[in-house]
Amino acid sequence: MFRKNLINKKFNRLSVIEYTVNKKWLCKCDCGNIKEISTSNLTLGRIKSCGCLSKEKIIERNISRTIHGHSTIKRST
Repeated sequence: MFRKNLINKKFNRLSVIEYTVNKKWLCKCDCGNIKEISTSNLTLGRIKSCGCLSKEKIIERNISRTIHGHSTIKRST
């Protein structure tokens, strides 16, 4: 079966380093972490980082919901 050569290509925050024995690509994230990812997840954009991107988005979302250190979300009691 023919496999695309993705070495040295960049997908969002991930740079492909090598093809592994597990039939996945070894990728280095912009933050420095290394992760194995399948071809389809890379090429279809399902995985954009090692997980650091979602952590950053959660932090950003939580910061945008606060005003002067107080949450703007109303909780029912």
